[in-house]
Amino acid sequence: MLNKLNKNTTFLIGIISVSLLLFTSLYGGFLIEDYNLTRQFISETFSEGTKYGLIFRFFGYLPGGILIILFCINAIKYFPKIKEIKVGFYGVGLLYGLGTILVGIFPCDIGCNRHIDPSISQHIHNYSAILTYLLFPFFMILIGLGFKRPKLKNIISLNVFTYILIVLVLIFIIDPYYSETLARNADTLRYLFIPLYSVLIYLQLKNITYINSFSLISTVFGLICTFLVFVFVSNLESKFIGLFQRFIEWFFVIWVIICSITIKNKELID
Repeated sequence: MLNKLNKNTTFLIGIISVSLLLFTSLYGGFLIEDYNLTRQFISETFSEGTKYGLIFRFFGYLPGGILIILFCINAIKYFPKIKEIKVGFYGVGLLYGLGTILVGIFPCDIGCNRHIDPSISQHIHNYSAILTYLLFPFFMILIGLGFKRPKLKNIISLNVFTYILIVLVLIFIIDPYYSETLARNADTLRYLFIPLYSVLIYLQLKNITYINSFSLISTVFGLICTFLVFVFVSNLESKFIGLFQRFIEWFFVIWVIICSITIKNKELID
């Protein structure tokens, strides 16, 4: 019953799921005085003791996680019946969907400080988040590699966007405040970059074979997320920890959006 949804419903579920996560992760920070999107964890916006934490958890993260699971379960039937692709979607749904539900049910303590006698809830929260981040990129890559080998022309058609993406990510990682101008506008630039990149990818996908483009996107995004997760978990005390975490989340959001559009525009990807 859970995997009987049509492609339009599956598309809407995908868009709504990541919209909930994107809205709550961004808007929650604006409701907390002196909260810094670049320097603080997303979890601090809905931790124990925050004014709107309960609302964000039960009306944002919990339904968002459930919808991600539904989306992945239904997305499978619109792609080739290949074992790697099937395992990949189940893996993404289980890890990211269930992981999102768990961090919503078990929030971290105020400030998410793991060094000061953390509660059981925070332990569950931390382990769920880290396990999700460490493994979900692998399943994205598995989905990408499950397809047939992409044609050379389709690899070339997307490499410009990929290189631009990598360069921008590296600039922000190395020093997001490398100039006074960028420092004043860093948050605005990041928020504009994500939807702009999504539009560019969508326009590019319209003119190439879906199987090849989605395969390439899944592989590239999975690899980039793997790199970002390494940067994130290797230095949890970094003053840019919030930025690293948001990049990971945003790449996943873009991937789900592209996957949703692919499903909506094709009856079956083969």
